Amino acid sequence: MIITLGKAIALRAAANPLARPVKIADLKDNLTTVPETASGSERQALKLIGA
Repeated sequence: MIITLGKAIALRAAANPLARPVKIADLKDNLTTVPETASGSERQALKLIGA
């Protein structure tokens, strides 16, 4: 399995109890602020970290 940089960042954030809520908020903000330019990577990262 190949892990992209985005997946690696999401997994690392999910493993860190302090970083997890911040990363989730950042990804959700990316989806709501500019939804037309948000790629599937934000949605995929949220699924990956269980948010």
